[in-house]
Amino acid sequence: MAGLLTIGDGLSGNIAEYYKKVAGKLGMSPKIKVFDDVQAQGGCNDDNGKGYPYLMNRVFIQHSLNLFFVGASRRARARRRSAASQASRPGSPWPASPWSRCALLACMPPFLFDVGYWVAMDIPDIGGPPGAVQTYIVSTAVIRAAKESEIPNFKAPISAVLHSFR
Repeated sequence: MAGLLTIGDGLSGNIAEYYKKVAGKLGMSPKIKVFDDVQAQGGCNDDNGKGYPYLMNRVFIQHSLNLFFVGASRRARARRRSAASQASRPGSPWPASPWSRCALLACMPPFLFDVGYWVAMDIPDIGGPPGAVQTYIVSTAVIRAAKESEIPNFKAPISAVLHSFR
C-alpha cells in the first residue's frame, strides 16, 4: 500500500510530498517547511541547479518499488496454504491454521523491512499511525508463525536446540 501511495511523488520528484506521506508526524510538523521551501525552488527532475539535486528522486522511486514488492509478496505468502496445515491441530487457538513449516521464514522479509522502518522513522519519532499499525501487525504475524511453526525443538531450551545440530 505504501508503495502505491508514494510512487507518484517519487516519479514526479516531489520530495516534500513523499516525506509527508511516509513520515506522517513530520508532515504535520513545522520542520516540513524546509522541505516545502526547497521543493518550491525546483524539483529533482529538472537539471537547473535549483531546489533538490538533479535525480535525487531515483532512490525514492526505488524505495517505493521495494515497499510495493515486499507488500505484494507478503500478501501472496499469507494466501498460500499448505494442504497439511489445513488439518485441525489439538490445542491450537487457530483450529484450521493456515501456517506451514515455512511460515516463519515467509514472515522474515516484511519483518526486516519493519526493523528498517523502526530505525528510520520510529526512533526519531517522525512516523505516522499507519506505519506503527503495520509494525504491530507484522510483529504479531511473526510471533504467531513462530508459535505455530512445526520446527523441531522450537520450544526446547536453546542448549537442546544447539545440541541437535551436533
